[in-house]
Amino acid sequence: MREGFDIRVTLAMFGPFNAIRHDPTGIGYSYHYYERFMAALPEVATLAIDGVRAEPATITVGRYPLMTFFYLAHRADLPAGSAGARLRDWLLTPAGQAVVAESSYAPLQVAR
Repeated sequence: MREGFDIRVTLAMFGPFNAIRHDPTGIGYSYHYYERFMAALPEVATLAIDGVRAEPATITVGRYPLMTFFYLAHRADLPAGSAGARLRDWLLTPAGQAVVAESSYAPLQVAR
């Protein structure tokens, strides 16, 4: 962990939760899925921004303003049938998108 004037940067996923759970004025940033399912702490609450709560519905449509995008990139010459190609292709199926939604991530937006 690195510390500075009124700022603390942690190097682990649970770090922000450890840093703020004992600091009544603390604030941190984490992924919705991690906060909701892995680090659920009663002493830590999520923050609504301009009245918009961090929920799957508001994140999916882009209403919640603090979000980031994830990209799946692959080689143009990825061999058909390779593990990477199978994962890519499966993620584009309804079953793959169901897992994405179940994990509280927004559905894929495919750019080709």
